[in-house]
Amino acid sequence: MQKLFYIVLIFSVCSCASQLEFSEAIEDVFRQAGKNRKELEKVLRHYGKDPADSLKLRAAEFLIVNMPGKYSEYFDAPWNDVATVLLRWTSSSNKQLVLDTYQLGELVRKDDITHITSDYLINNIELAFKVWHEVPWGKDIPFDIFCEEILPYRMTSEPLENWREKALASFADIYCLFLEDTTIITTVEACSRINKLLPMFRIDKDFSSMCFSQLMASARGHCDEMSALAVFSMRALGIPVSFDYTPMWPDWNRGHSWSNVYSNSGKRISFMGAEANPGESHIGSSKFRYFRYVSPPDGFCNVALIEIYNGTGEKLHGTVTGTTGSWNNSPMTYDKVFDGDPTTYFDAAVDTAWAGLDFGEPETIARIRNLPLNDGYGIYEGREYELLHWEDNEWSSLGMKTANNHILQFDAPTNALFILKNITKNSFY
Repeated sequence: MQKLFYIVLIFSVCSCASQLEFSEAIEDVFRQAGKNRKELEKVLRHYGKDPADSLKLRAAEFLIVNMPGKYSEYFDAPWNDVATVLLRWTSSSNKQLVLDTYQLGELVRKDDITHITSDYLINNIELAFKVWHEVPWGKDIPFDIFCEEILPYRMTSEPLENWREKALASFADIYCLFLEDTTIITTVEACSRINKLLPMFRIDKDFSSMCFSQLMASARGHCDEMSALAVFSMRALGIPVSFDYTPMWPDWNRGHSWSNVYSNSGKRISFMGAEANPGESHIGSSKFRYFRYVSPPDGFCNVALIEIYNGTGEKLHGTVTGTTGSWNNSPMTYDKVFDGDPTTYFDAAVDTAWAGLDFGEPETIARIRNLPLNDGYGIYEGREYELLHWEDNEWSSLGMKTANNHILQFDAPTNALFILKNITKNSFY
């Protein structure tokens, strides 16, 4: 009788594990994976066994759904040979001789969806969760930010490696200091400490996508490679960092890339990997004393609000300047652009006008918030709102809240008709 009980119990557990259902998005990835489906499915079943792993299961689903199109591209040759070839590639007068001598062969491409293993994904997920739960700032990192800025297993098309383990080993001393810290260290402070330890780069443009260990060993490349090394290093230690870029400057025939760290307060602060810490000046955040907004023709500079922030997320202030006068001598002069009130605006007397700030000294401009002329519809900080929904032939209140930012959250029914009342201004949206 006792043996029969054990058999039934084991069968029940196995049956529950085999009944794990997959979304259509996951099934679509499985179809693209072909024979490698079993490796991807193994990851999901691994985390589907225990309800305590439900968050890890969601993380695995996130990685798998976003896997199509990701791949590794590299020369199947010793890295020292590849690095040597790339270092002199631009100056090589006989490139074929170089390729024949070093025998690099052809570029190898391996799509993640058809080659990645379950062990690699599981190890990546486990290490990402480990640091997320260990670091003192982890409690301030929401799951969606964790998925986007700590969890990903690759950067671009670099060859895959166990970079999390290598980075944790390389920075083990400072990581231990993070865990032992009693001053409640922030993500920005942690990012700055690690960034100072990254090697100084020599600017070379011919290097292909490199993994963490290749970047640490070569310390060569452009802003892409510097940013990639920062992302690898920070994410391995539980610091949420993203990659940002502009394909082209408006006044310069080239682009630039850099990194952003997600702060404990939810702001993103830019920095240049291996060069400039968060809030410090780099090519992507030069310092300026003057700011000026110039309206397009026939625009009359109809701007309601402009706010300018530095690299640490602080709002910048200065002496307001601009085109004098207003339409029909109304009170809507250039100072209204910077008065913090989204319901006022500048209505210039001439069709092409401007409004600006003199900061008094050069400042880093990291973010600009611009609100054009509008009828005041929106959610504004400091104002009180009430959300109502239509129920039993009348409007029923779902509660009143004062906005702390531009987002309001209410517990509300589905498939309902809503109206938002701005109590402060006594208007409805």
